[in-house]
Amino acid sequence: MKKKQVLALLLTLSVPLGLTGYANAETGEVTFSHTPYGIQQVYSIEVVDPVTAVRNPTTPISGEETAIYVSAKMDSEDFMIRNVTLEWTVNGEKQEPIKMGLVEDVLSLPFAIPGFTADKADQVDLSKVDREIYSCNLPALEKDDVVTYHFQFGDTVSEDYEVTVMAHQNYTNMKRNPEKAGLVLEAEDGFQIQMVFGEKGDIHLNTGFGELIPDEQSAEIIENENGLTAKTSDCRVEVNYNPFSIRFYNENGDYVTAINGISAISDSAGNVEQIQYDLDSQDDDQYMGFGMQFADLNQRGNTVHIQTINWYLEQYKSGATYAPVPYYTVPDKYGLYIDESDQISFQMASENNDIQIIDRVSSRKENQTDLHIFLGDNEEIAAEYADVNGHAAMPPEWSFGTWLCANEWRTTAEIEDVMNKAEEYSVKYNAIITEGWKNNFYIFSDSSYTPQSGDYYFSASDFIWGDRWTDPVALVEKMKKKDAHFILWLVPSIKEPALDEDGNSTNPQMTADIEYLIENNMVIMNEDGTPYRQPNDWFTDNMILDFTNPMTKEWLKGKMGYLFTEIGISGFKTDGGEFLWGRDAVAFDGRRGDELRNDYPDLYAQTLYDIANELTGGDAVMFSRAAGRHMNQHPWMWMGDQNPTWEEFRSVLNAQMNLALSNVPFNTPDMAGFGGDLPGYEYKELYLRALAQVAFSPAIQLHSEGRNRENPDLSRTRMPWNLAERYHDDSIIDIFNIFNDIHYELQDYILENAEKASETGYPMMRSLAYEYPDDPEARKAETQYMFGDKYLVCPVTEQGATTWDVYLPVGNWQHYFTGETYEGNQWYTVDAPLDQIPVFEAI
Repeated sequence: MKKKQVLALLLTLSVPLGLTGYANAETGEVTFSHTPYGIQQVYSIEVVDPVTAVRNPTTPISGEETAIYVSAKMDSEDFMIRNVTLEWTVNGEKQEPIKMGLVEDVLSLPFAIPGFTADKADQVDLSKVDREIYSCNLPALEKDDVVTYHFQFGDTVSEDYEVTVMAHQNYTNMKRNPEKAGLVLEAEDGFQIQMVFGEKGDIHLNTGFGELIPDEQSAEIIENENGLTAKTSDCRVEVNYNPFSIRFYNENGDYVTAINGISAISDSAGNVEQIQYDLDSQDDDQYMGFGMQFADLNQRGNTVHIQTINWYLEQYKSGATYAPVPYYTVPDKYGLYIDESDQISFQMASENNDIQIIDRVSSRKENQTDLHIFLGDNEEIAAEYADVNGHAAMPPEWSFGTWLCANEWRTTAEIEDVMNKAEEYSVKYNAIITEGWKNNFYIFSDSSYTPQSGDYYFSASDFIWGDRWTDPVALVEKMKKKDAHFILWLVPSIKEPALDEDGNSTNPQMTADIEYLIENNMVIMNEDGTPYRQPNDWFTDNMILDFTNPMTKEWLKGKMGYLFTEIGISGFKTDGGEFLWGRDAVAFDGRRGDELRNDYPDLYAQTLYDIANELTGGDAVMFSRAAGRHMNQHPWMWMGDQNPTWEEFRSVLNAQMNLALSNVPFNTPDMAGFGGDLPGYEYKELYLRALAQVAFSPAIQLHSEGRNRENPDLSRTRMPWNLAERYHDDSIIDIFNIFNDIHYELQDYILENAEKASETGYPMMRSLAYEYPDDPEARKAETQYMFGDKYLVCPVTEQGATTWDVYLPVGNWQHYFTGETYEGNQWYTVDAPLDQIPVFEAI
């Protein structure tokens, strides 16, 4: 996309989200677009964020001016819009109308996005935009003022917008409320912190306004003039009333961390927009986890945003991720988890020397934040977190093998060719995934059938198979004879069919299904009752399924049932899920887009996971890229998408270990990259180094983008035989089988540690810095990790290396390949040929 097209795209995409008014002026028809809360996208402007028609700040704050932006478009090119006016009231009293100014400088727009600075102003060009942008400022108002406003041009009047002014309050003085059961700290305005102590070392802080958690207080509380001490067998908490602070100590009496301040943005009715915690950060603390984080293992100095987003390639440069988790751990010290779905920012000593956790409470109704602190050593913290977050669901044994996947496989013949080639070259595998299989989201693409009503559930006998997918039932039977499973790609996005020249649907079945979905509120809706449309640059304008409606699950189970019970598939690759933006989107259960965004991909995958396991007797998987805090309940996860580069390989290692430390043990990357064509022959080295690493991980997945349209006969797949053919080098297949066979030889060991991870929460893959937090040399070995309890894996992550520096911690170690023994607590330089990886077994 050209830089100067960016703003035009943003403005165009803002229209479906905004609430629009139409009326006739003397000069023609004008359309106003105003989306007060925007879509709250925290990353670069090069993704999608129609910030040009928002309030800034989105909720007015007492004592501060509020900028109001609106876009307007005239249906006639012969006229220009001028004299747009904002008419407004405060608490029902009319105020002097405000003439809005035409925005002519891009830097005047509210690009409240990290990274947008003056040197990037040439990315946008207002002269290329087909609508005009106007702005004005509301004066500073007082807390609880109710502001109503609309926009007017001639006879055109937009609808009314209403918002209540909130105030930012620092809670520097709080006291215990003895009239409430348990331990409740309260400020004068009713803001409260309830501390609930678990049976182990976990402490639950319920913060905000509203109902308390039922609590039978187990802590011994000793109160003094300016504070209190609460003790259990596992921890001690010291509270200071003024200035307010909470200090946490473990069972040994060692200081762990402190909350040195809490603030909120709220009104007097107890509605909360934001809660912020300020925590103590000690210089030696490492902060690991946060889900699928690519940039670093230790997030100290970073700001981590909890916002799932579709970010294609090089996620490590932006910090963006498909699957964030609002959890981090400081090894052998404490873990912290916010059990909410909101957009949360963790400033990990990035703005100052403290930690600031900002929970944007959004449109959530309970106006509270659930924060959990887990104390103890690594195993204790992991177990406590798993008890709160949920223990990882254990997937079927076959799924720990090798997965073969390519976007370009779109026919029975291509899948059969994969099976034949794998047999010819003795390549073991357990699953084949195809992306190009469907027309409707539950029907093979070129099958023939009689269209039915939207509530009709098809059987395999309803279809006459086509030339591409000649007989899926027979295909799956062939796969089962090879102990292989068939996985189909899916997105939750619903695309309306095109119309033919007579105005009829080109896909009557899809049209019938969509009508049924809308009629029964099984797609996400806008506040005005129209279907929500995706603003993203992927599947733009599509509708998305609403998984909060119980009917959606039953409908999908009926529609997709034959795929499991008659075709015999074993699950879905649940791609997408990052499509829900903005507060105007409303789900069946009442949750809005900003509250539901991080939970939506989990609801999507979990719904299909439950359906699949019900129909297969528990022998199915979901293979997901996007997810939220409960991704471990619908295994597996994959870390997509990357370029085939060494930088991306190193970033995937970070993501894999961070996921594991976040109670998401069952994950694997797009091995050696996904994007674009196969590079030159030098790619062989990266391919085999990445393969060697994933051989010592839960599973292996080969994946690749679709065919190059300019050269469709040249396959992009990462299958070893394709590389051998492209590079005229059969050694690639030989070395592939060395590592792939090792992975299968380790299956019993992998399953043993997988079950342990599921039962205890203790990670299968543990970075050396996590495993040995008191060893400063272990912290330097950033790419090394423990795989289970026995193997220390040292991936080779630099091009051209023939030897590799490894750090072996305290103990005795034996090289997996050579059998040579080593004494720990020191560095070694070891040989690293392409057919080996430095792996050491604890002895």
